[in-house]
Amino acid sequence: MARKFNPGRTGQIERLQIQDNQVNSLIPNEDIMIMPDGTGNVNLGTDTVRIGDQNGNALLTTWGTGDLTINTNNGTNSGTISIPDGTNQAIEVTPNGSGDVRLNADTVRVGDQNGNATVTTWGSGDLTLNTNGGTNSGYIQILDGSGQDIRIYPNGSGNIRLGTNTNSEVNLSATTDSSATNNGALVVPGGIGVAKQLRVGGAATFSSTVTANFDPTSDAHLTRKSYTDLVGGLDWNYVTGNTTMSNYQGYLVSTASGARTMTLPANPAAGSRVRIIDYDRNFETNNCTVARNGQNIMGVAENLVLDVNEINLELVFVTGRGWWVTQLT
Repeated sequence: MARKFNPGRTGQIERLQIQDNQVNSLIPNEDIMIMPDGTGNVNLGTDTVRIGDQNGNALLTTWGTGDLTINTNNGTNSGTISIPDGTNQAIEVTPNGSGDVRLNADTVRVGDQNGNATVTTWGSGDLTLNTNGGTNSGYIQILDGSGQDIRIYPNGSGNIRLGTNTNSEVNLSATTDSSATNNGALVVPGGIGVAKQLRVGGAATFSSTVTANFDPTSDAHLTRKSYTDLVGGLDWNYVTGNTTMSNYQGYLVSTASGARTMTLPANPAAGSRVRIIDYDRNFETNNCTVARNGQNIMGVAENLVLDVNEINLELVFVTGRGWWVTQLT
């Protein structure tokens, strides 16, 4: 017959002491083990199970090399968390059916401390990053497979901004090119570099760089602004006389009939840029002078004389430092 203990009394079974609702070990630092017979389980019929010393750290683990699985309803109709035993094993969090894994935290860190990290899909699925469950949100989508796109789609009229801070960012926005059957055209205000291929929406694809055959007097070329898009978002102008330049403009300068003076903008903002190209390949014969308009050029209070044929020059304004050459070919 099992021994019964009345409330308020203390009983003792070998190394255990049972007092009221407590079971204590009589030997300091010794484990208390509950061992079912055979395949029996230990069932704790309560809403809450607490582990660990009061206010102390707690550990939930297996006895030996078995894996640890956490689920509900004995695994019936339940997602699982599986922690395999052994080195380099994956910890799997598997929802039931189409359920999700939700991390309710302001910050989620991945990777070992100070180690590189990878965010990827399991198998051949695409990876999509968005906010608010994709409701009223832009998204970044990385498509699986060779030759597939990485897509960055803002929400509505939002833009894509690239840069180290708000003073140096490049703002990418998709517009409609009415002369190209409504295909998208990529505009890069103040952008840098020459792109070989730009594709946004629709089927607007520019597959080669601009060549010397570009005709600035052609309405078709200027209307479609292919040259503008491919060289980084400057609006281009063909000039045959002395000109005061404007911010974020490019100038194809003709010196066929004589030397030219191109005056820098009067009120440049930080990051303002202009570009000058020798249209006739004639600057060596008829020079092009860049007038500084009160600002230093390359740290010197002097005008800049361009006397090399086929020159392609870009200047960027830095507040308090004047104009600086950032591209020269």
